[in-house]
Amino acid sequence: MTILQGTKKAYRKPHFRGNSSADFHDVLHPDFDDCSVPLVWWPWWPFNPGDFFLSSLAPFHAMLTSGVIDENIRYTPVMEGLTSPGYFQWYFDPITHFPVRFSNVYPVVS
Repeated sequence: MTILQGTKKAYRKPHFRGNSSADFHDVLHPDFDDCSVPLVWWPWWPFNPGDFFLSSLAPFHAMLTSGVIDENIRYTPVMEGLTSPGYFQWYFDPITHFPVRFSNVYPVVS
């Protein structure tokens, strides 16, 4: 299939945006302590346990075992106002001693 050659990237570019005064209170004034570092990310298919495990938990576990991060990370998935699945905390219990916190960041529409 030569038409697909060169179309795949070995990585995904991270998506980011600047802060905005339109952000929710928990984004403008986060409630974190001085002993932890928040890791904020947008989970890929968060309501499918298998996809969530492969796209979020497996990479975090690899980073943890290779020493890139440690257990003082406070995992903060962005759910954009959706209710979190009950298995999130169960998945993260082995790799952190903090509860998973959820953020309600919405894209800024201009």
